[in-house]
Amino acid sequence: MATISKQDDKLVIKLSDIEKIETIRGGFEVPLESVQKVEVVENPIKEVHGLQPNHAKLYGLYLPGESAVGVFLNGGLKDKPAFIAVHHNQKRGIRITLDNSKYSELLFGCDNPEELVRLFSKD
Repeated sequence: MATISKQDDKLVIKLSDIEKIETIRGGFEVPLESVQKVEVVENPIKEVHGLQPNHAKLYGLYLPGESAVGVFLNGGLKDKPAFIAVHHNQKRGIRITLDNSKYSELLFGCDNPEELVRLFSKD
């Protein structure tokens, strides 16, 4: 499971060892000023629409209903892609909507989505 944290003025994503293999990357950072919205998602694997033309996998791993880890189109070629790291056993997750970033959104399965919403809420 990915680790999501806040360090200085950045949102920091560190992928698990298996997710590193699935996506061929170790993680990434996003400026906090790019974070527009953070919300809890129930059953996040259902949010991944699979290999339909408007939601195709660009790279990573996709097993329908099981795992989605990598970069996916998010509404077609005209929009920026989404970074997703969700597995079937993760019943809850978090969606982070971004602006001025290479990704339109981030979607992660996690055990403590409310805690992450509080961490990234703009007070």
